[in-house]
Amino acid sequence: MGWASHSPYNRGMNRRRFLGSAVLLAAGPILSIHNADDAPDLARLPVIYARHEPASVDAVSLVLVGDCSFARGTANQIAAKGGDFDYPLREVASLLRSADLAVGNLECVIASESAEARPGSLRLRADPEAAGALRRAGFGLLSLANNHTFDYGADGLRQTADALQAVGLNMVGAGPNHDEARLPSFTWIKNVKIGWLSYTQIPDPPEDVTEREGWGRAWLEEAHFEAEIAAARAHCDVLIVQCHWGQEYWVTPYPTQVRLAGLAARTGASLVIGHHPHVSQPTIIIDGTPICYSLGNFLFDQFGRSGFGVWVRLDKTGIVDVHRLDLTPGTHPVWKLP
Repeated sequence: MGWASHSPYNRGMNRRRFLGSAVLLAAGPILSIHNADDAPDLARLPVIYARHEPASVDAVSLVLVGDCSFARGTANQIAAKGGDFDYPLREVASLLRSADLAVGNLECVIASESAEARPGSLRLRADPEAAGALRRAGFGLLSLANNHTFDYGADGLRQTADALQAVGLNMVGAGPNHDEARLPSFTWIKNVKIGWLSYTQIPDPPEDVTEREGWGRAWLEEAHFEAEIAAARAHCDVLIVQCHWGQEYWVTPYPTQVRLAGLAARTGASLVIGHHPHVSQPTIIIDGTPICYSLGNFLFDQFGRSGFGVWVRLDKTGIVDVHRLDLTPGTHPVWKLP
């Protein structure tokens, strides 16, 4: 099943205006490896949210997961497996590919060894071959608005975007400049237009003038948060907002997360997805909008930490239902489905 995407970063396309900033529009379908035969049995999955109205006959299916990194411990595992970049996601790939679109938070830079790390002790870089592995596993869209995609500065972030685009992966939450980084991406699946916004609140490494003037991430600026959500919602059928927020290893959301989730729900977000704490946090419903404060880890070298995915169905009128996908995260994640 093919799907098409409009992204802030696609070369050689026509421009239009959005919130006073230019956004580049992609044209045509992106390569799909969708295989619905491996979809989970929803009747056996925990229900996070379900609306009263039935789904349209041909509802769109999404699977969303939390923090993903091919760096550090995952890279060591790949080396131990003889350089097999497909090994880390082998156990979870069939389910990812069974959805119309799989989405994750890419919490590392994908760049060459010559990339220069910014000062600091926790800098995550993966080999460029990681991009192809993510695509083959089934991912179609990745959020880059987090505290590690600027670990190697503007050039590292640019290399990451180039690597993703080269294999047909779309992105949200980063761009060639501060304004374009904040723009939404749009995907069309089964005639449903889905809008995506992604932001980070975690300043590591800190934002600086380089990020303002060159390649950078989408910072969650509260003065513009509601207006940007409302504007994006006016251009799509369903709007999904992702936020990199909260405190690492806390299993309860910060009051700031709760307040911002409420703002997003009341302003037009159809679904709010959070990450950064590296552990699972609660799921709730605010004004009819499902909120997942933190999906926790997915592909990450922190053993014993929690994480889960969500299987989402939607149609042109909104979110149909959201189901929980339990898993054991790590450098070789495995689903724990009934």
